[in-house]
Amino acid sequence: MSRWGLASPSRDPYLYVLDPETEGEPLTPGEIEDLVQAVARTHVAQTAIGLGLLKPDGEDGKILTPRRRVRVQGDDQKRHFSGVVITPFGLLDLDLDQANELSKLLPDPGLVRFVGLDEEMFSSYLQGQTLVPRQQERIGDLSLVGKDGLLIAPVSQILDGGIQSDMA
Repeated sequence: MSRWGLASPSRDPYLYVLDPETEGEPLTPGEIEDLVQAVARTHVAQTAIGLGLLKPDGEDGKILTPRRRVRVQGDDQKRHFSGVVITPFGLLDLDLDQANELSKLLPDPGLVRFVGLDEEMFSSYLQGQTLVPRQQERIGDLSLVGKDGLLIAPVSQILDGGIQSDMA
């Protein structure tokens, strides 16, 4: 988790790289799309590993793990997300009721958050489908879903759907 996910007020990340001039033939549109997909798939995989949704192992490099399935209050699309509870100190191995109780004990309850991936994006990744960026979007005043399907929301806005052990 980067500091961008915990910035208050929230900020969009700003990062750039100067690409040096290289010799060779220009990339074809197909090669460009392949590179874009490779970067997107790597990003989703690393995010899922960081959230504990995948373990790096096995022949194909990944093993699904049981995960918490949630929705966000006020999400008209009723999307499902899989992820974990975090604080500025890292991941917490707490259920959502415990996380809500903890947040009430803090001077800033918003420090206890749920971070997770949109299950539709995660499912597309697992099935080897093309990953399509979405529009960044706010749900209510405090929850944000990024273009990569990553949700950051206070635990007080999370509706628990229980633990899921497969993508069914």
